[in-house]
Order: sequence, then C-alpha cells, then structure tokens
Amino acid sequence: PAIGGTDNHGPHEPRGMPGALGEPTTVVHARELSQLALLEGIRAGRVFIDLQNLPGRLLELTAQAAGQRAMMGDALAVKKGDSARFTVRVAQAKGARIEVLLDGERSALLAQRDVDGDDVVRAFTWRSDGKRHWVRIDVRDGAGKLILLGNPIYLNPEAG
Repeated sequence: PAIGGTDNHGPHEPRGMPGALGEPTTVVHARELSQLALLEGIRAGRVFIDLQNLPGRLLELTAQAAGQRAMMGDALAVKKGDSARFTVRVAQAKGARIEVLLDGERSALLAQRDVDGDDVVRAFTWRSDGKRHWVRIDVRDGAGKLILLGNPIYLNPEAG
C-alpha cells in the first residue's frame, strides 16, 4: 500500500515544531486506536495520503457487488457482465476535483468530479469483464496539484 512519510511523537505539537505531524501524512482506517490496529490497517491498505496534512481531510472509497462490500485495500470479485457500485467520499477539500484511476489510467467513470462542498459523496458503476483490475482515487486541487492519494480496491484478483 501507498504510505506517506511523517513521524509524530507528540500529537498536540503545533505544525512546524519537533514532533508535529508533517507532510505528507498517512491516514489509517483502523478498528481502534492501538499500535496493532494501526499496523493491521496499513498492511491491509486501508490508508490514504494527505499531502497537505489539513485537519478533517477524508478520502474514502468503497465498492459493493453481489452482496459483497470492499474498501481501500480490499479485493472484490465481480463476475463478467455484473457491475460494482463504487462510492467516493471526500471531506475538507472544497474546490478540488476527484480522479478515478482504473489500472493506473484516468477514467471517465465518475461524471461529477467537482468537490463543491465540505463533505461530498459521489458514486459510479463499473461493469466487469471478468478480468483483474484495480480502482483508486486521486484528489487534485484547483491548480491540478495532487492533495489526496488513495489506495486501490482490487477487482477479480483470482482471475487469470
């Protein structure tokens, strides 16, 4: 999984001071606030990178297909001809644009890409060809600079 490099030894240190969170920041979705849970979340790819370390920033990518649910770092089996429904949530990035990457290439899967509020949810559908793929999200500011980078959801990882 993609991770950003920063180190923190005192969570209440002001920005720019020794021990303060830096840039980029790896944000981990963990089941609890413990060293073990954080490491599990990182290993599972349940992280995104905030390149600016701004408070309240959030990037979530989830997918559903045939009763299965996946989040960043997970795998999802989608039979050929079936569809997966993806949901993207972006918070505290107003004025930015969402990019969907399918197998590393920018995709037109998401029609409404603008982040026009403080907490937006967007959705798109992907129709499976039965082969292996991966989908991840980038968020870029108004000038096109990358500000949030997500990890993929893997599609049909067992396909040959």
